[in-house]
Amino acid sequence: MAECLALERINRLLDEGSFVEVGALVSARTTDFTVNDQSAPSDGVITGYGQIEGNPVYVYSQNRDVLNGTMGEMHAKKIAKLYDMADKAAAPVIGLLDCGGFRLQESVDALDSFGCVLAKQAEYADSVLQISAVMGNCAGGMTLIPAMSDFAFMTKEAQMYVNAPHTIQDNKKLSREFDSAKYQAAVSGQAEVLESEEAVLTKIRELVVMLIDEEYGRCGEDDLNRYISDKTCALKDARALLAECADDKFLEIRPDYAPEMVTGFLTLNGILVGAVANADALYDEKGEKTADLADGLTVDGCEKAAAFVAFCNDCEIPLLTVTAADGFAAVEQTEKGLPQAIAKLVKAYHDGGFNSKVNLIMGDTYGSAYVAMGARSISDADMVFAWDDAKVGMMEAEKAANILFAAEGEKATEKQAAAYEAETGCPVTLNISRANGSQREQYDQVEQYVALGYDAVCVNLVDRTNASSMVDLAQSEEVPLVFFNREPVREDILRGENVYYVGTDARETARMQGEAVLQSYAASAEKMDKNGDGILQYVMLEGEMGHQDTILRSDYVLQTIEDGGVKLQKLDAETADWMRSRADAIMEQWIAEMGDEIELVLCNNDDMALGAADALKRKNSTAAVFGIDGTPAGLEALEQKVLWATVDCGAKEQGKAVFGIASALGMGKELPEDMELSDGRYVRVPVQARIHESIF
Repeated sequence: MAECLALERINRLLDEGSFVEVGALVSARTTDFTVNDQSAPSDGVITGYGQIEGNPVYVYSQNRDVLNGTMGEMHAKKIAKLYDMADKAAAPVIGLLDCGGFRLQESVDALDSFGCVLAKQAEYADSVLQISAVMGNCAGGMTLIPAMSDFAFMTKEAQMYVNAPHTIQDNKKLSREFDSAKYQAAVSGQAEVLESEEAVLTKIRELVVMLIDEEYGRCGEDDLNRYISDKTCALKDARALLAECADDKFLEIRPDYAPEMVTGFLTLNGILVGAVANADALYDEKGEKTADLADGLTVDGCEKAAAFVAFCNDCEIPLLTVTAADGFAAVEQTEKGLPQAIAKLVKAYHDGGFNSKVNLIMGDTYGSAYVAMGARSISDADMVFAWDDAKVGMMEAEKAANILFAAEGEKATEKQAAAYEAETGCPVTLNISRANGSQREQYDQVEQYVALGYDAVCVNLVDRTNASSMVDLAQSEEVPLVFFNREPVREDILRGENVYYVGTDARETARMQGEAVLQSYAASAEKMDKNGDGILQYVMLEGEMGHQDTILRSDYVLQTIEDGGVKLQKLDAETADWMRSRADAIMEQWIAEMGDEIELVLCNNDDMALGAADALKRKNSTAAVFGIDGTPAGLEALEQKVLWATVDCGAKEQGKAVFGIASALGMGKELPEDMELSDGRYVRVPVQARIHESIF
């Protein structure tokens, strides 16, 4: 006779011939309703013990062929008894769930006995390794079993839900499959999903062996200076790093849930180690980026890490933390729950008094995010290491400088205000706010200024495609709105009467950058064309993907250079989101791959140009680096011969124009006569290429 599916699953999980069933003769106890007319062998659950790679384990498997796998009184008591046996043997409990819910015929008896199972899970939480795998259906209260387990898995065909999806309001409209494995893996984080039953059972075996086999990973010889590839170092890919430094492999836990926070196990020199790491992207086996991840710590990521660290603490497993957290993710969820989530993570790190801790600062890490990721001050880490180019601080140096020296820019504006007061006799009140990269925060600031009765509002947009709500708000109260630096889409500019933009023409800045390249090449062709082939091999660091300035600055600089008669060969181009740190990492990767082949580095702004220059200096490599914006840091780098050229975008002139428009419109006056408008709403400030004189 063929064995039932529940027993088959057990036998596929355990070592061949090792399973011993316990409680095989137990059946349903109740005689109520219709149960007495049905056969209920083992009361719908097979329980017993066996071995995985010679290690003892206790296992139960629900039999959906018996009363639909429903949990009754004796069904639950068998599972509860199994926990007692496992605790005495210091062995794990593995539950293979495939259940139709609670047995209605047994009512309160079934519920009370289920409560005993949960009580055992809670009682042995610190002494028994608990693993659950949903192989079929898991609904309602049964979802508490995987939730209270240390590790939970699902097949992609399995279902798990608290409420049936059709009972959830707007479920059809939202097209959300709350019961699907995909939802549970990526959104709720209840379980890790694998392709098949075989894959689930294999991962359970790997996990059990890694966690409880004292001989696992023991090696007589190990190269403590094992090589980490240049590509991994350049990308700062935490997953690749952990895989490369492991004796065997890195076993990641819950990879689909909050993938920006990596958790898993590995062995180092034969010693089991838990790992927690930050990740800002996913990469394939070739090192090609496949997806960008949340930028900074998230609620889900911190809670995931906190639970994992707590598990390692309970089991006294040494902990490796790989830190590259550059702040907090700027999303609404952050405001709702991040402090509480970080508090859990901090407590978990602090409570680990018996397990060794090592921190590796792999990338740039700033502010409270640095502290939360197991900084020595909260975790009492035994050792702290850092990548040679890692940066630790309150915030990025450029941002800090902008705050520390913002007063200089404000003083310049105050001088204009004072001159205006002296000329007109009208007092001026200035208020400057920073949105910290949050579109929502910026809208709230505009709303506040409008509500307070300010005569004009000036905005450097966070998101150029999302200005319409600000325009509508300001127009409803007849408050003039002046955008600057980041140009809104034209449709938003035209939504109101008193809406203007002050900035540069992105095409012109790109042309100026191209002209700077042409002039530099004419003066120092032998220095730029290192291989002497008459062609400039270039890479390009681009700003925000889809941003108007990114597109225009990238296209027009190439067109200008080629129109000027200089031949170009593209080696690579990558989006660095205007950020110095990201440009640094990308440039380091390019140097590792192409070395001295790179002759020219074209950058959409100065911050990225400075990041490229940082990497070149660190790797003792040379290339001609060109930026755009003429920022104070960019102009200083130009004087120090770090940059070959930049394009001065006239920041002071922009500030003067912004104040001029805002003050005139705010007082109901005409715009200054000397102010030239393009298309009726635009003030285009002239730009100027700045090239270091040593080139000539």
